[in-house]
Amino acid sequence: MSDENESTGTVTGAGVPPAPSGSAAPGASTPPQHPLLRLSRGAIADAVRARPLTLVVAGLLLVAALITALPGPHHALSAGIDQVFDGDRPAPWWAWTAALSVIGDAHQFAVALAVAILGLGWAERALGTRRALVALLATGIPATALGLGVALSGLWMHGSWSSWAARGIALDPLIPLLGATAWATSVASARWSGRVRVLLIAATAAVLLYSGQPAAIGLLAAVLLGLLGGRLVQGARPRQRRSRHETRTLFALATVVLAFGPLLTVLVATRYGVLSPLGIAVADLGPLHPRDLDDFGDGLSELASVRVVGPGPMLVSLLPLALMLIAARGLVAGRRIAAVVLALACAAAAVAGFVYFGVLPATDPDWGRDAGASHLWELDVWRAISTVVPALLAVGLLLNLRVFPVATDRRRVLRSVGLVVGGFVVSAGLFALVAVTVPGAFRPHPTVLRVLQELPDRFVPALFLRHDRPSLLPHSPLGHLVYSGVGPLFWVVVVLALLLLLTGRRGLPVEATDADRIRSLLAAGSGSLGFMSTWAGNRLWVAPDGATGIAYRVVAGHAVTLSDPLGAVQDDAHRDAVIAGFLAHCDAQAWTPAFYSIHDDWRAVLARRGWHSMPVAEEAVIDPAVFTTAGKKMNDVRTSVNRAARTGLRVNWSTWAELPLPIASRIDALSEEWVAEKDLPELGFTLGGVDEMRDPDVLLGVALDNEDAVLGVTSWLPVRSNGIITGRTLDVMRRAPESPNGVMEFLIAEAVTHFRESGVTEVSLSGSPLASSPDEAGAPVLGAVLGLVARTLEPMYGFRSLLRFKRKFGAAERTMHLSYQDAAGLPALGLAIAGCYLPGLSLRQLRAFLARRA
Repeated sequence: MSDENESTGTVTGAGVPPAPSGSAAPGASTPPQHPLLRLSRGAIADAVRARPLTLVVAGLLLVAALITALPGPHHALSAGIDQVFDGDRPAPWWAWTAALSVIGDAHQFAVALAVAILGLGWAERALGTRRALVALLATGIPATALGLGVALSGLWMHGSWSSWAARGIALDPLIPLLGATAWATSVASARWSGRVRVLLIAATAAVLLYSGQPAAIGLLAAVLLGLLGGRLVQGARPRQRRSRHETRTLFALATVVLAFGPLLTVLVATRYGVLSPLGIAVADLGPLHPRDLDDFGDGLSELASVRVVGPGPMLVSLLPLALMLIAARGLVAGRRIAAVVLALACAAAAVAGFVYFGVLPATDPDWGRDAGASHLWELDVWRAISTVVPALLAVGLLLNLRVFPVATDRRRVLRSVGLVVGGFVVSAGLFALVAVTVPGAFRPHPTVLRVLQELPDRFVPALFLRHDRPSLLPHSPLGHLVYSGVGPLFWVVVVLALLLLLTGRRGLPVEATDADRIRSLLAAGSGSLGFMSTWAGNRLWVAPDGATGIAYRVVAGHAVTLSDPLGAVQDDAHRDAVIAGFLAHCDAQAWTPAFYSIHDDWRAVLARRGWHSMPVAEEAVIDPAVFTTAGKKMNDVRTSVNRAARTGLRVNWSTWAELPLPIASRIDALSEEWVAEKDLPELGFTLGGVDEMRDPDVLLGVALDNEDAVLGVTSWLPVRSNGIITGRTLDVMRRAPESPNGVMEFLIAEAVTHFRESGVTEVSLSGSPLASSPDEAGAPVLGAVLGLVARTLEPMYGFRSLLRFKRKFGAAERTMHLSYQDAAGLPALGLAIAGCYLPGLSLRQLRAFLARRA
C-alpha cells in the first residue's frame, strides 16, 4: 500500500439528508420574493437591531463626508488646532463638534468608515449598544483633550513640533472609534483580544511616529484608555496563556504594522513625525527645492537634499522595511533565524538612532544647525521614542526565542552571512574606489578621512540624515550614481540573503540535515511515536551503518530519547549494537542517557545490560480489521456514532494545506482557547499542537455539522514501513465548547473505519503520558517526582481521564517504559523529563513551580 491509498479531502459519516423542497400554498396570490431580496431585507433588519450605534455613527460620517464634498468655505469646520482654538480662547462648541465628524479627505473617510463598521461594529456586538456608547464617550473625550493639551502646551512653550503641527489634524473621529474597539477586547476571546490589542497599539504608535499629527496623540491615548477602562469596568480576567503559534502571529502583526508605517505619511497632507522623512522619501522621488524643504521644517541646503530624497535614499529607506516584511513571514512559520535577524535589525536601528540623535548632537556643535528651529526639546523627545520602539521589539523577540523552534542549517546560515559580508565589501569598496581615484566625482576633495566619515551614511536610512552634515557630496554623474547606488546595492544583497535563509521545507523544527535524515529513517520504519521526532527541540544520533537513528533531547545534562529508535531493525543483535553506539555517543558528550516511552522489545535489550525500568504510559492500540461498535462494552461509542448519523454530522479528511480557510481559522481559534484555559505553557515532547498539525504528512479529521461549523478535530501521525503507511497515531484532540456530547467518540470511530478502508493495519490512540502509577519498588524517588508532575498537570491536561476515555474503544494496551541506568540520579532525571514537556521553563523555574504545588 502506498501513501496515495489514503484519500484526502474526503468526507465520511452519515452525510446530510437532502432538504425537503417546499412549495407555495395553494391559492396563494402573493408572488414569491426573490431570495436575494429576502436575504438583503433580513440582513438589514438584523443589522439595525444588533448594531444601531454602528449604523448611526457610520451615517454621521457619510453625511459629514457629503457636506465637506460640497463647494463652499470649510475652514470653520476644519479639525486643526488653529480652528479649535482662536488665539488663547477656545473656538465655539459647534466647531469642536463638527470637527470630530468632519472628514479631511477621501483617505481619512475610507479609514474612518471602515473602522466604524468593522471596529465599532465588533465592539457593539461584544459589549452591547449601551456599553459601546459609554466606551465611545469615556475614551473619545479625555483622549481628545489629552492630545490637544499636549500639542497646545508645546505651542505655548514655542516648541518646534507644536509650531509645525498646528497645521495638522487635532480632532479625528477615529479617536473614539479606536477607544471603543480597544475597550471591547476586555470581553473578546483570548485569540482575538491579543491580536486586536497588538494591532491597535502598533498602528497608533506608527501613526504617531510617522505622521506626527496632534490627533495621533489622542489616538494612542484612546487605545490605552480603552484597554484600561475595559479592564476596570469589565473586571480583570484570569491571565490567559497564548500558544506558541499565536505569540508568533502577534510579533509578526506588530512587525507588519511598523513596516507599513511610511505609507501613512503618503496618505496625510502634513507630516511632522520623527520618522516622517522616510515617508517623504516614499512620496517624493525627485530633488526638493530648499523652500520646499523649509515647508517641512528641515531647512536643508539644496546640495544636501540628495542625501534624503531621490531614488537612492528611497530604496535605502524601503529595503529594510521589505526585510521586516520577509522576516514577519518567517516569524509566523516559527523560523528562529527570522526572529534573530529581525532582532538584530531592530537593535541596529536603535543604535543608529542613539548615535545620530544622541551622540552626534551632543558632540558636534554644528549638528542640526540648519534645522530651522531654536527650540528642539520636543524633537529630543521624539528621537528618544524612535529609538525605544525598535529596541523594545528587539528585546521582545530575544526574550521569546523559544516560540520560534524551526532551526536553519548552519551551512545555509554561513552562506547567507558570507553573502552579506561580501555585499558590504563590494559596495563600500566601490564607493571608496570611485571617491579616491576619479577626479571631480565628489566635493570637497575626498580624503581617506572624509571617505571613512561618509561611508556609514551610505547605508543608513534617510531619516537619520536629516540634520547630519555630509562629509562628501557628488559632483558628477558617476559620483551621483555611486553615491546613491551603493546603499541600495547592499540592502538588496541583505534581502536576498534573508530570502535564502527562509527558503526550504517548512515545518521542520530541527536542523535541515537532521530533518532530512529523520524522515528518511521514518520511511524505513519506526514505533508508533516515531513521527514525533520531527518536532521542535529534538536532536538525532545516527548509527554508523546509517540505517538506524535515535531522536533525543538534552535537558539538564540528560539525553532523554523519544520512544523507540528510528529506521529498519534487523534483530536483537542489531538492537544491542544501536544501543551501544548511542551510549558511547552520550558518554563522549558527558550526558546521562535515559530511554523514555520505549516498548517492550527495546526495554528487554536494556534490561540485559542491567538497566532498570518503570512504566510511564499506557498506549491504546486498535486493529482496524476487527474493530466494531457492536457489544455492550462499545455502547457509548455506538450511541455517539448513531447520534451523529441522526444529526447529519460528518468528518472531513484532509491535510492542513487542503483545509478551507474558515475551517483552518476555527481550528486555530479552538486551539488558542484551549491553551488560554491552562495555567501552564503548551506542553511538548510527546504532545503536539497546531504547529505539528500543519505538517503535510499529518492527516486531520474534522467533525462538521450541516452548516460546516467545526465541532471537533483530531490529527493523525503516519507510521511507515518500507515507505508505506501501515499505521496512524492519534496526536491532537480538540472539541468545540458548543459541540454535542460524543463528538470525539464519533471522530475516533470514523477514523478507524476510514483507516481500515485505506489499508492501515494498526491505529494507535497514543500513550497517555504520566497517566500510569509507577509502583516499581526500585524507583520510589523517580516515581514520586513523576507522580508530582502528573498530579500537577492532571487538573489542566487530564491524562488519567484521557486514559479512561481511550479504554472505551476496546483497544489493546501496550505499556511504555522509562529505562535508566543509575537510581542515584533519579530526582534529576525526573526534573529533566518534566523539562522535556515544559521546554519554556528553566530548571530553576521548574523546581520552583513543582515546589509550590508539592
